[in-house]
Amino acid sequence: MGTAGDLLIIVILVLLNAVFVAAEIALVTIRRSRLEQLVDEGHHGAERVRRLVAHPGRFLAVIQLGITFVGFLAAAFAGVSLTVQLEDWFRTIPPLAPYAGAVALLIVTALLSFFTIIFGELVPKTLALAYTERIALLLAGPVDLLGRILGPIVWALTKITSGVNRILGVRDIDPDVISTEELKLLVERGGEQGVLEAEEEQMINAVIELGDRRVHEVMVPRVSIVGIRADETFEAAIDIIIAEGHSRIPAYEESLDEVVGILYAKDLLPYLKSDAEGIVTIEDLLEEIVGEIQDEYDVEEPMVVRLSEDEARIDGRADVDELRELFDVHLDLEDEEEYDTIGGLLYHRIGGVPTPGDTIEVDRLTLTVETTDGRRVGKVLVVRHPRRDDEVEDDR
Repeated sequence: MGTAGDLLIIVILVLLNAVFVAAEIALVTIRRSRLEQLVDEGHHGAERVRRLVAHPGRFLAVIQLGITFVGFLAAAFAGVSLTVQLEDWFRTIPPLAPYAGAVALLIVTALLSFFTIIFGELVPKTLALAYTERIALLLAGPVDLLGRILGPIVWALTKITSGVNRILGVRDIDPDVISTEELKLLVERGGEQGVLEAEEEQMINAVIELGDRRVHEVMVPRVSIVGIRADETFEAAIDIIIAEGHSRIPAYEESLDEVVGILYAKDLLPYLKSDAEGIVTIEDLLEEIVGEIQDEYDVEEPMVVRLSEDEARIDGRADVDELRELFDVHLDLEDEEEYDTIGGLLYHRIGGVPTPGDTIEVDRLTLTVETTDGRRVGKVLVVRHPRRDDEVEDDR
């Protein structure tokens, strides 16, 4: 066989080494959750990958056998064929003739190592990390078939490895078990990649660490416990709950060592003697925070009602620019960066919470507060005054 044929065989062996390396990395790094999803979706080869991953010792033994065999075969073939041919060539060079064999072997070994590291190790590992799922699905079949062919050898290697591990005190690791450190690393990477917000990352870490917490680290110390004697009066219970702001407090006999129950604030409400003052809903409370909430049963009132050419009734939530557009005025407001709405303008100019009847002058406009809703400005009557003679002259 000529030199070209020898090189072709060595290239094929290096490529086989690359296949084994890629299979090893892909099967080791494929995410279990994603693998289960692929199985559920019926992807071809996903079930075979799951079987291999379930017994990592077996498929690692198969792959290592392949890598070792191919590596030795490539080295032996290169040593026998290429080294001999290269040695004959070096013998034609008088200064190198005495060392022709050693120099040829050194060069062949260096070149083979270089190409094996680049194309048989680094490149396939990079590809396997980039296309883990595809490569795992593609190569699971050949690895499984080779494992069946080499069954007795693989079985022997697996048993010997397990025995050595037991002697060294190394336990078999369940591939489906994720350690706390791995979970924290996943959360950290999720935060770095923007998948998780900082608050979400902090909350998940707190949940992970909850199992390591001790009760004394999270409990309310005895000196800070707010309790009530079981024989206290109803009025005293009301006063304590209002003063402390707790929705429930422990009830005890002689001391906190003799807790006999829990007193809920809501359980006291039916016994309060008082008259009905009104009704409040969750929507009312939310509107105190976010403003008016429009639901499907509310009749939405228009933000602007034009009364005449120079008058309009405008909602306090309307933007200040509504005044400019509606009345065609300039409104040179030096402090406009302090607010956006007409209600905000009134707040700023009045210097406090506007009340019905409050009036301000802005250029040629008079703004009068007609209604309010709590601290919010409701309706505002806006009147435009005619231009003064000097303003008309300036425009001319």
